[in-house]
Amino acid sequence: MEKKSLFSLVFESNELTQKIIENNGELPDDLSFDLEEIETSMAQKVDNYAVFMDRLDMESDYWGKRADEYAKVSKSLDNLKKRIKSNIKEAMLGLQTTEILGNDMRFKLSKTKPKTIYIESNIPDEYKKSVVSIEIDKDKIAEALKRGESIPGVVREEAYSLRKYANRTK
Repeated sequence: MEKKSLFSLVFESNELTQKIIENNGELPDDLSFDLEEIETSMAQKVDNYAVFMDRLDMESDYWGKRADEYAKVSKSLDNLKKRIKSNIKEAMLGLQTTEILGNDMRFKLSKTKPKTIYIESNIPDEYKKSVVSIEIDKDKIAEALKRGESIPGVVREEAYSLRKYANRTK
């Protein structure tokens, strides 16, 4: 039996159904064998897809955990670099120097634009502005749709999810 894709099995199944319709609903012996072969191949294909999807779940979990671990290491290293940089700046400010030299490298301290810190409770009202936010009330829309109302600008679209279960029909 040759290996076939799920799409080719569905296509063959549709062709076979059309032949049965053309034969007034009768299932000749030659088509009966084809039907059994398609059903067997389809069942094996479905089972294989389920196993493969389980394997993909495990792989995804594994690599997700590894990514989390690497992200933590990266963040720790970034934080260490920031602390070292801050320590060097503080040391230079304490020494009242703008440059320190090593054998191969040097650090130079240069002024930048001042950092603005806002203490909101101390800022006078004349330096504040009000912001109005308009949001869609999705809960209200959901209730109206449950009542069968039609709302301009809201479109309902068919959605499907694929679930996998053990086949207990045998």
